[in-house]
Amino acid sequence: MDESDDPARRLGCPRMSVVLLVRGEVVYGRWADFLDAAQRYLEYRRRKGYVVPELWVGMSGPMNTALFVYRYVDGKAHEDEDRTLGQDREYAEVASSMPYREGSLHYELFRAA
Repeated sequence: MDESDDPARRLGCPRMSVVLLVRGEVVYGRWADFLDAAQRYLEYRRRKGYVVPELWVGMSGPMNTALFVYRYVDGKAHEDEDRTLGQDREYAEVASSMPYREGSLHYELFRAA
């Protein structure tokens, strides 16, 4: 396949890049709290040298939907970070402070085609 025909390359992604999508609904009436907590979460990840996701907010579909988009160079980078985060107590505190509606978080992992 010619590099110009590769969808991942056209999007500026390495061939084996991995994208993690984390989607959830914020508790009604807590949007401002969510945005404050999300800002702390992004700052924490930046400070610790973790992948810093983009934050997207829903414009249609269920109300109060937020989407974090994480871009990793490959699956191993995602696995390594996930393993490290699992042992990071501060991460658990920061991440759990975002007021998501119970049971609304969904994780999807994609790789470049």
